[in-house]
Amino acid sequence: ELEREGLGLVVDLVAEEEEAEGAGVGEEDVLGVNGVLLEGALEDARSGRIVFIGDAAARIREDYLRILRFFRFNAWYGQAIDPAGLAACTVALDRLNDHVAAERRWVELTKLLSAPDPSGVLTILEDAGFLEVLFGEQARNGVTGLVTLETRFGMLPDPVRRLMAVIQATGSSPDWLSRTYRPSNLTLRRLRSWLEVNLEGAEVWTGADWRRALYRFSPEAVCDACVTRCLRGGETDMLRRLLGEVAVWQRPTLPVSGNDLLARGLRGPALGGVLQDIEQRWVESDFILSREALLSSIPA
Repeated sequence: ELEREGLGLVVDLVAEEEEAEGAGVGEEDVLGVNGVLLEGALEDARSGRIVFIGDAAARIREDYLRILRFFRFNAWYGQAIDPAGLAACTVALDRLNDHVAAERRWVELTKLLSAPDPSGVLTILEDAGFLEVLFGEQARNGVTGLVTLETRFGMLPDPVRRLMAVIQATGSSPDWLSRTYRPSNLTLRRLRSWLEVNLEGAEVWTGADWRRALYRFSPEAVCDACVTRCLRGGETDMLRRLLGEVAVWQRPTLPVSGNDLLARGLRGPALGGVLQDIEQRWVESDFILSREALLSSIPA
């Protein structure tokens, strides 16, 4: 007989490895060994008690990914962290990377960061030293502030942007994340774009300044950089101005092409250089200069 220490929304913390996602909690979500519904288990689950069945350390040894799942379920469904579960996870943390494939760890962390508000669990992870183990020295729970911004400005929860809020002070590069967690190429490109955006002085930028940034990078990259700058102490009013620009942004098309320059006798490297100069003038004009105005300075 399995000794009952309490059963919360355990699901993938128990033997059958079923998922606990979706609306509501039913009996299938809180089944114990051999599918037996333990007395009081459903009530525990509905009250947000996330615990391991029986010996927490033994459950973790069966699959060390349960360390991350324990925190993920708490982020989504828990009311208060179970001290025994937290202690068992702390003891076993140094075995996580060696015993669990990078891709599985990445999927679990992404699910954790996708919770409506994972900031409480991330605070626990930071206080216990987990964040630095997972993401490098100086990893901090910037998600608390980010959730506040999400609520204030109507932004949807975004696990990649929340990751940025955690790692922005670490120096953990996309290459390091690629080696450690194997995220998708799309995620890596987004992280690299985020790091390329320079918002120095953005607190006083005009609409034209923001439009130039949106053209040079992308709305997503500029928003990522602006949000993390706000989390470092930047004025949130600049995020309001940026989101206003993004709401009406349509990327303009340069009205001059290489064919126009070929028709004027330009060839080779000179053509590329002139086209870059023309594009720069057009961008600096806030995309207003016409094709005729841009070509007027080029000898026929």
